[in-house]
Amino acid sequence: LAEGVFYRLEELTKRSASNLREQAKLRNLLRSIRNIHQEYKRYRAITKKFEESPEEDWEGLVAHNHEYMQGPFFEFWERTLSSRDQTEEQAQANAAMLDEQSLQDAGSRFHSLLEKINSLEDADKEIDSLQREGKLDPALMLTMAKAYSGVKESPYVKEEVKDIMAHLYFKAKESAARDQPPEVRILKHLLTIEGSRELREALDQAFTPPEDGAPSEGAEQDYLFTTPPKLTQYVDSILVAYDTQREGTNLLGQTAKLMDPAVITRLRDIGQLIRRSYM
Repeated sequence: LAEGVFYRLEELTKRSASNLREQAKLRNLLRSIRNIHQEYKRYRAITKKFEESPEEDWEGLVAHNHEYMQGPFFEFWERTLSSRDQTEEQAQANAAMLDEQSLQDAGSRFHSLLEKINSLEDADKEIDSLQREGKLDPALMLTMAKAYSGVKESPYVKEEVKDIMAHLYFKAKESAARDQPPEVRILKHLLTIEGSRELREALDQAFTPPEDGAPSEGAEQDYLFTTPPKLTQYVDSILVAYDTQREGTNLLGQTAKLMDPAVITRLRDIGQLIRRSYM
């Protein structure tokens, strides 16, 4: 794929010989992309060494590759891990990719959605309606993601269209997130809290049922309700997945996002605090 891109840019550069300014831009672009590609290959090679080496050899690998393991290397891995975040929703989306009929149906529904909206307010109402009816399925989310990705970097699409597609996509993601278990949404919120006092207050709120005794559907993250046993069960399942992942050799599995020791430490602390103070 990379060589195909390079070849195409080289051809464009040759064809623009009559426009020296355009040719210079294309040459600079080609040079930049080649450099980025080389960096990418180098970072992948370093990562492969870590994957294939026992943990006791990692310190030596860090020393040997210190020159390249600087800020850009870790930025590369932040993006890589983010793109490989295999949540249940994404796993379903990957399965939907294999179902051509599902994608065709999603494409028709997305086209119908675009025909119905004349404003951002209309878009919000339609997305909320789809969410209530359970129609924000993985195939539709994947179709919307592809549509947004296809226009956001295109120089041939009007900015107004880009804004509408971005609004649709992120609104749909926000609405789909409401279907996540309250425990998942509560944990995400707790991980954003720094102070111990604020953390306790958030836990108190999470463990306080609504006055009517019913779950607060559609409420904000910090107003969702659960119980201490349920929340600790989710914490424990994440920690077990993390520990299992560490015992393996593949750093890029479905729990890749949990490889951040800082997040794991926070989760352990939260779990201990719940057991100590609420159970």
